[in-house]
Amino acid sequence: MKALVVEDNTDVSAMLKHFLELEGCGVEVAGTGSEALSLWWEAVNDGEPFELIFMDFALPGPEGMDGLEVTRRVRSAEEATGIRAAYVCGYTAHEQNLKSPGAVRRAGFNKLLIKSGSVDEAGALRAVVAEAKDGREAEK
Repeated sequence: MKALVVEDNTDVSAMLKHFLELEGCGVEVAGTGSEALSLWWEAVNDGEPFELIFMDFALPGPEGMDGLEVTRRVRSAEEATGIRAAYVCGYTAHEQNLKSPGAVRRAGFNKLLIKSGSVDEAGALRAVVAEAKDGREAEK
């Protein structure tokens, strides 16, 4: 499974990358929204789109693109190009960063997780990977 981690905190992105690799995923990392979209389009143009995306909500960059906006753009492009939709998991350090649940659903997230650094978080991450894989298998 090909995964994209969109996270500006290098410690968190390294942890997620390591975890996903242990789960058998090929992983690329982006630190900003514009970098994420560039990697996403590159993967699409190479014929190997991402199947799983971990999206931080608060992203830096002069373009002012947060995780919600990046996800909206990915979903819009998926629809326009007809490629298979990626499983997108929103990932944030603070519960208050979660905007209204309706806005999160409209943006196109499949799941939301709060970063905690606990053993429970590892189980939640493993469940997200399993859900994404199960969804791919069901589409075949």
